[in-house]
Amino acid sequence: MKKLAIILAAAAIAVTLCACGGDSGNKTSSAESKTESSAQASADESSTESKTESGSSDKTDSSAFKTAFEKVKAEAKLPSDMSDFTLARLKRNFGIEADDVDDFAGAVCTEGKDQTEIIIIKAKDETAAEKIKEKLENERQSKINVTKNYNPDQLQMIENASVETDGLTVYLVLAEDADNIVKIFKANA
Repeated sequence: MKKLAIILAAAAIAVTLCACGGDSGNKTSSAESKTESSAQASADESSTESKTESGSSDKTDSSAFKTAFEKVKAEAKLPSDMSDFTLARLKRNFGIEADDVDDFAGAVCTEGKDQTEIIIIKAKDETAAEKIKEKLENERQSKINVTKNYNPDQLQMIENASVETDGLTVYLVLAEDADNIVKIFKANA
């Protein structure tokens, strides 16, 4: 009887070990599967968000600001890897609410060391303009803090910039050609 119990226990252990080991070349562990599933879900979510941003119809897709900004992109000296802002991106990056925005245009350089960023927003009213101005000034300060230790040329560009208002329009133009960008924009808006 003891021999039978030992044989059954050994068999159970052998089966357990075989089940755990499996074909390690073709299967992943449960933890790896969960990690891969989680990573895939994050990638899918990010891809969906990106598609939503680029394919979404912001309420101002054919706005005067976007048309004027297209002129800026055609005429001003800008980095080639600029990504346009959307309402969703304004909310996510700066906390600017869509309800505070009447019209907007802008883009940010996606190349890591280049801090070029242009944001031009027409606020719904004076209160909204003040909130937007504060959020854009926070963005400028954040860029100063991030850039000061590693990129003095970009730091100078950011420190020379300021958040400007013209009526209900709020500008943050972090670019080498900032004055010309604002001039082109105003001439076409």
